[in-house]
Amino acid sequence: MMKSIYNIVTGTLLRFILLSVMITEDANAIPSFARKYGTSCGTCHVLAPKLYAFGRGFKNNGYIWPGGDKGYVKERPVPLGAPPQKRIWPKVTWPGEMPGSSPISFRIRNEFIYQPEGEISTDFVFPALINLHLGGSLTESFTFLGTFHLFERGDQRLHQFAVVVRDPLGERLPENLLNLKLGKFEPSAIPFSSVRQLSPFGLLLNSYDIQNPMAVTGGPHAHGERGFILGATQSGVELFGSVGDRLLYAVGAVNGNGDAVSDDNSNKDFFGRIAYKLGGRSVTGRAPADYSETRPWVDNSIRLGVFGYRGTLSAIEEEVSHEMDNAPEHGEMGNENEHPGEIHIGRWGGDLDIWLGNLNIAAAVMRGVDEDQGKKEDFTATFLQGDYVIYPWLVAGLGHEMVLQEEMTDIERVVLSISSSFRPNVIGTVGHQFFLNNSGEDRLVIAVDIAF
Repeated sequence: MMKSIYNIVTGTLLRFILLSVMITEDANAIPSFARKYGTSCGTCHVLAPKLYAFGRGFKNNGYIWPGGDKGYVKERPVPLGAPPQKRIWPKVTWPGEMPGSSPISFRIRNEFIYQPEGEISTDFVFPALINLHLGGSLTESFTFLGTFHLFERGDQRLHQFAVVVRDPLGERLPENLLNLKLGKFEPSAIPFSSVRQLSPFGLLLNSYDIQNPMAVTGGPHAHGERGFILGATQSGVELFGSVGDRLLYAVGAVNGNGDAVSDDNSNKDFFGRIAYKLGGRSVTGRAPADYSETRPWVDNSIRLGVFGYRGTLSAIEEEVSHEMDNAPEHGEMGNENEHPGEIHIGRWGGDLDIWLGNLNIAAAVMRGVDEDQGKKEDFTATFLQGDYVIYPWLVAGLGHEMVLQEEMTDIERVVLSISSSFRPNVIGTVGHQFFLNNSGEDRLVIAVDIAF
């Protein structure tokens, strides 16, 4: 009976989405980077938010057009001073510029959720998300990008805001060899960002928390109230760049406490990543000789990467009190490098990104360890996903993820999705997650994103 109802509801909603493609009206504006360069969202995205090679190159280049902005900026910036001032600095202020119009964009998402085994089986989440985005440049040497969740299921918070200083040593080093990022951002140790996925479910690799192992499945929390997830935005500093056209690197230090404004311990977390790309566009987005104007997402290439993250997490207050109650008597010495209430965390792994014609295959494996007073909890997470560009406006995806942890039920999930751009800045997605081994709650999500 439930399956019959499920099939009827799913079929009806799919027809509704297809009808929406035909009746959705054109939007009146596009986000700030598209306005700056006078170009479509499709210049960087297969379908937003998924980036193809040019968009990744734009990001790796510090949010500047590959090869430089000259000749590509259509929105005239406001000059702050004159170029001749550079010759008589420091007697005068170094000249700069600011965006010619407001660098603000918005994203609005509406969702319908169907969860047949959930306490609430159907839910209209209108809106599910309202984001304010900031993006622009203050000359080619200073760029910025930010996201503030004006509304995310009732919450408000700063998701990210970072300033990038491009080539701070100027012509002393090759272009893009050394860049500096300051602010709150996703550490580059993350091989595949959840916010760049077309699927509405994110990635287990980025959201799994040993202290809350059931949180990613929709089930009750197993224990603890606060842990570490790799995909959280962090406050800190990062050095990144490219060596030649093929090698990317990033190293950095962050607070390690996610959305909190300030740190809760004196230790800093450290991370690093290195990746090498074979074939296709350069890592900074320059096009190869066989670049296709009609299929710009085609980037026949393989990218191999390794990443690592090491840090310290403060245990919750109840856990600290319990540890102190059970501390050794005076005179019994433990490990002098261990401090009650601190959990040492480590994440490391490798990733693979392949583009072959219209097919994109992404894979990663990660090992995670939390160590608290000599007691270790560890897990292994894997991720494999294929996205296929059926048409420039239609992309289908299939993903498989696993999390293996001792003394816990293995989490295994299959995700199906299909996304369509009703217009370049209006994206609809139908996604379904299936948990195997009864390790989570199946869910169907239909989402419509509008960016302007």
